[in-house]
Amino acid sequence: MRVKAPVMGSVQTFKAAIDVEGDHMVLTAFTPLGTSAMSVTADGDKVHFHDTIHRLDWDATTAQLAQMVPMFPPNVKPAEMAWILLGYPGNDAIEVTAAPAGLATAKTGTVTVTFDPPAHPPQHIVITNGAQTVDVMLLEVAVR
Repeated sequence: MRVKAPVMGSVQTFKAAIDVEGDHMVLTAFTPLGTSAMSVTADGDKVHFHDTIHRLDWDATTAQLAQMVPMFPPNVKPAEMAWILLGYPGNDAIEVTAAPAGLATAKTGTVTVTFDPPAHPPQHIVITNGAQTVDVMLLEVAVR
């Protein structure tokens, strides 16, 4: 996927990959050279954040992750957010609006996910969390 997001005080565009299976999720962001810049690994509510560029490495809760990476809401497990991005909401606390072709919106707390156009698999996703916006283009979806 291609992501445009606020990162450490500036807006950056980068390629990323997300791998999700059940409650396990790995999000990897890449540098322009294709090397790993940052990764978020989550098992349920347990999160590990590794930033190669800024030399940050810490364990966190979902609430702490939400403060660092605005595409993750504090009240939703990271894997559940990954499933939403793929068009599969699985949490009853997430309000969804569906269109015939796929999800139109998903909302939880202060986070709203908009699918433009509503399609499955999703193509263009806008995640808003207060004043912060993350723009995601899904370039490829692979199922294993």
